[in-house]
Amino acid sequence: MKQITILTALVLVASFATAQTEPPELTSPPPIPQERMVIPLREVVALHAKLTSTSDRRDRVAESLIPLRDRKGRIEAYIVHIKSDPDAFARFGFQNGDIVRKINNMPMTDAKRWNFIVDESVSGRIRVLVVEIERGGETRRIIHMFREPDEENSNKSVHASAHRASAMSTA
Repeated sequence: MKQITILTALVLVASFATAQTEPPELTSPPPIPQERMVIPLREVVALHAKLTSTSDRRDRVAESLIPLRDRKGRIEAYIVHIKSDPDAFARFGFQNGDIVRKINNMPMTDAKRWNFIVDESVSGRIRVLVVEIERGGETRRIIHMFREPDEENSNKSVHASAHRASAMSTA
């Protein structure tokens, strides 16, 4: 009896496989919109110094990031609700109501992660931040690239040299 059941199953699978004449259409999800920002590292350091210059200022910046909690009370993200220094938030591409979900693919689930990211960025150990936010119900990425002024000039000169070399090789 078991042999008939296995045989029947194989026949059903084979008939199903042959009944599909075309493979199912594979679709990829739409790309996530992204915005790139190059910010001089010295500006990041200066903004950090300004925003942490007094305990009142630090508190007001911290109050601008409201924890978004799940049903169990765990932090799943932070909502941007700017209470101070709107120019600093705007410089980094944030708007009121943005929901910050991840930074460098790290879920923003507690203040320690924020502090780690800030400390590493100000020290220059993290030079690129990929911030995943929700804005108006849409997922977006803001890519921050922190550069020294001399890095910008050398990158431009390397790019220009490569472009000239490419143009000469096609001539």
